[in-house]
Amino acid sequence: MGLYISISIFLIAVLCLELLTKRKISYKTFENSTLPKEYKHTHSQIAFFLFVMLLLWFLTAFRSEYIGSDTIQYFNHFKAMSYYGKISFNSRFEIGYQILTLIISKINPNPYFFLGVIATICYLATGIYIYKYSDNIVFSTVLVFPIAYGFFATGLRQAIAMVIILYAYQAIKNNKNILAFLIILFAATFHTSALIALFLLLHKIIPKKPIIIIPLSAILIIFSLAGFMDDILSAILPFYAGYYENEIITDGWLGITYYCLRNIVFYILVYLSYKKSQKQNCLALSNFVILFLTTCFGFSLSLFSRATNYFLLICIVELPNAIYRGRLPYKKIFVFLIGFIMVLYFVVTLIIRPDWNTLCPYKFFWN
Repeated sequence: MGLYISISIFLIAVLCLELLTKRKISYKTFENSTLPKEYKHTHSQIAFFLFVMLLLWFLTAFRSEYIGSDTIQYFNHFKAMSYYGKISFNSRFEIGYQILTLIISKINPNPYFFLGVIATICYLATGIYIYKYSDNIVFSTVLVFPIAYGFFATGLRQAIAMVIILYAYQAIKNNKNILAFLIILFAATFHTSALIALFLLLHKIIPKKPIIIIPLSAILIIFSLAGFMDDILSAILPFYAGYYENEIITDGWLGITYYCLRNIVFYILVYLSYKKSQKQNCLALSNFVILFLTTCFGFSLSLFSRATNYFLLICIVELPNAIYRGRLPYKKIFVFLIGFIMVLYFVVTLIIRPDWNTLCPYKFFWN
C-alpha cells in the first residue's frame, strides 16, 4: 500500500506545481484545431510523462499473477494455450485475444513474458495517444494512474480493446467513419463489449443539452435499480451473464454513486467549455454524454460499469483538452481538483476494499 500512496503523493505534488506554472499560450486561439507542436509539451512535462508511464508499465509488466483480480485466469489460460497450441471456438475468450495469445506463446511460452507483452501494448498505445493528442500531458498522465492502471493490471482482454477504441475515436474525429467502424469491430475480437463504442458514430444525433440528459439519467437509474434490463442483456450477451450480478468486479452502490457524480461533473464542465455553435456536432461532448448515461445502468448491471471504461479512457485526453481550450475560468484549479479527487478515491478504495481488484499488497513475479 505504501507504494501506491507514494505514487499518489508524487502525482498530487506535480499537480500543485502545475498550478504555479504559467503557460505562454492562449488556448482560445486554437479552439478549433490542434495546438502547434512547439506549444504543446515542455521538456519537463515530457520527462514527467515518460517517468510515470514507464513506472506504471513496470509495475504492470512485472507483477505477480496474483496482482489483479482476473490476472490468474489469463495466466492459466495462456499456459493452456501454450500447451495445446490451438484456438478454441467454444471458449469464452474472443477470437482476436486467442490469436494474440497463441502468437505470444509461440515467441515465448513463459506466462510472465505474456503479461509483459500485454502491458507493453496497453501503455505504448495509450502513451502515444496522450503524447500526440493531449494539450496537457501532465494532467493526462496523472489521470492514467486512477483510470487505467488498475484495469490494465486486471482486465487484459478489455484493456487491449480499450486502447484500440482510442484510435477508433480519433478516426471518427477525422471524419473516417468507415475506418472507425472497422477498428471497433477489430476491438470487439478482443472483448465483445467494445461494440458499445459504436454509439460514438451517432455523435451528431446524440442529445447534449442538460435539460434532456439529466431527466434521462434519472430514468436510466430507475430502470437499472428495477432490473428491467437484466434479462434482455443476458439473452443478448449470454457469455457475460456472470457480470450482471457479480459484486466482486464492481464498487457497489457507493462506488457507482461516485462514478455518476464524477461523470456528471465531467459532462457539465465539458458542456460549459464549448460555445453554443460547437456543441451539437462535438464528438468530445458526445463521449461524456455516453459515459454518464452508461454509468447510470451500473447500479444493477456491473457489465455497464466496465463498459464505461471505453469512454473513460478517452477522457484522459479529452478532459484536459476541453478544459484548457474552453471558456471556463480558473482552469488549473479545475484540473487540480479533478486530479486530486480521482487519485485520492483510487487509493482510498484500495485501502478500504483491497479485495476489489487485488492490486495490493503489491508483489513482483519474482517474489
